[in-house]
Amino acid sequence: MRKLALCLLLGWAGVSLAQNHPELEWQVVETEHFRIFYHEGLEGAAARAARIAEAAYAPLTELYGYEPDGRVRIVLKDHDDYANGAAFFYQDTIEIWATSLDHDFDLRGSSDWLRNVITHEFAHIISLGAARKGVQRVPALYLQYFGYQREKNRPDILIGYPDVIASYPVMGTVVPMWLAEGAAQYGTSTTAHDRWDANRDMVLRSLVLADEQLSFEQMGVFGKQGFGNEYVYDHGFGLVRYIAEAYGEEKVAELYRAAAQWHTLAIDGACKKVLGKSADELYGEWIASMRQGYRAQVAALGPLREGERIVDVGFSNLRPRLSPDGEKLAYLSTRKRHHYPHGLIVRDLATGEEEIAAFPAAASTVDWSPDGRKLLFSRIDRADKYGSRQADIYEWDSAAAGPSFWRNIVWFVPAMVSGTGPEPPSVRRLTRGMRALYPTYSPDGEWIVFVQNKDTNNNLAMIRVDGTDLRYLTHFADGTQLYTPRFSPDGRKLVFAIAREGQRDIAVVELDAEGDLLAEGAFDLAIATPGTDRDPAWSADGAEVVFASDFSGIFNIYALNLETRALQQITNTVGGAFSPSVGADGEVVFAAYT
Repeated sequence: MRKLALCLLLGWAGVSLAQNHPELEWQVVETEHFRIFYHEGLEGAAARAARIAEAAYAPLTELYGYEPDGRVRIVLKDHDDYANGAAFFYQDTIEIWATSLDHDFDLRGSSDWLRNVITHEFAHIISLGAARKGVQRVPALYLQYFGYQREKNRPDILIGYPDVIASYPVMGTVVPMWLAEGAAQYGTSTTAHDRWDANRDMVLRSLVLADEQLSFEQMGVFGKQGFGNEYVYDHGFGLVRYIAEAYGEEKVAELYRAAAQWHTLAIDGACKKVLGKSADELYGEWIASMRQGYRAQVAALGPLREGERIVDVGFSNLRPRLSPDGEKLAYLSTRKRHHYPHGLIVRDLATGEEEIAAFPAAASTVDWSPDGRKLLFSRIDRADKYGSRQADIYEWDSAAAGPSFWRNIVWFVPAMVSGTGPEPPSVRRLTRGMRALYPTYSPDGEWIVFVQNKDTNNNLAMIRVDGTDLRYLTHFADGTQLYTPRFSPDGRKLVFAIAREGQRDIAVVELDAEGDLLAEGAFDLAIATPGTDRDPAWSADGAEVVFASDFSGIFNIYALNLETRALQQITNTVGGAFSPSVGADGEVVFAAYT
């Protein structure tokens, strides 16, 4: 089973329930082919969504040879800190949550979220419409036959007891999940809404080299544990991409049109008709092609440096953070569960003993207070009175923690069962309705900087540790996405990741005496490789930024000296390395995909 583990390198110096939301005022904007429904605060996003949707219309409808009968409805909403999209292809309706997916999911790369999700869901509408066997108002047929016993003794009984019942459903659309999701991610060669990134390559490389890839049958359905459902997306994108490159992009659309024939009851028949080979033959040649390519890639890596594994429980262990004294490690983990959410774990590195500090905790970063007593984390709490679920900042105090009947029974057990529960005495909520991600302490312990997610935009903000005196450090309104801010050891600089139009880089900015950004909006990117640069952290002396990057094709950990611009590669992995945390003695703990 593939997993995210925590590793240590030594010696380096250098979907929510539907709600009516009566609190929101809704508007609609119409274009030639779409009706965009949006609520207050999303005016700019709605205008952009209209442009994106219209740009995707011609390439997709021309490729698949299908157009909807009327305008497609797009419902754009941002009342939850939740990322997703849904296509109701029998109603020509799309539902979009505006929060970017890569804020809480590390197996996908950065993208222009609105462009990605709108084009993806519209691709579902068009491709699945092209594959529909009958009229849109009839999604399926259900054939049923009843046979009855012949009544021999009672002339007053016309029909005897039923003795034969035969039922057979005939679905109006028969498309396996790998093809549905793969084609939606691929789109066309000109939509450019999504891309085959190092994250997806990492997943398939690890699976294929271990001969643990999904079988062709497993690719066709969801309902899996751990990362299994995401594997369906990755395998689907990979196979559709292979078909487009090896046989031509038009063959992807032809598979859908072949599936629209009533006599085509499975994808195997469509493959034989369009590609001249069975689905199993197609799958086999694709796997062989990947295996050959990945073996060559790994052979060229040279000596590996993957560190010593220190946490390897469960399928997802994320965002490690060393305590100031280097004796403890805080991280997020699913532990032995095969599903989300993550809990906040504190591990004694000397003894290996662990404590569950909070459950659930959002998949955002955690940070230690300067005295090593407290931990900041972000969590999406239970729904408010309108049904919205949004992220806020919480603080765990080790001085108030410890084994107790209250902690272990009254709060932990309900939380495990329902995902919510009363707060333990050690956890204090600092904000309400702030939609706050990636909280971090200032070196003096007086301030907290975080990313606020609202109306498709991210901005840096700061509050005092008691939750008061809110200040905004940036005022982006163009869809800019921000991640993982960290104060320099002297408190004079901030490092954070920033994504614009799907390209994620790393910025370092100076703060003035009041803690505000100097030259806001005019800062330079400190790290901008051709790949994705993410998860910045400071070295103990503040001279270097340690970060993860995939510019080599595989995510590894690097260190950049800000003055000399000298770049040092810290890891050399087959899977991927993320989220470095640097100790005072130069130790680096990171999350590794294995």
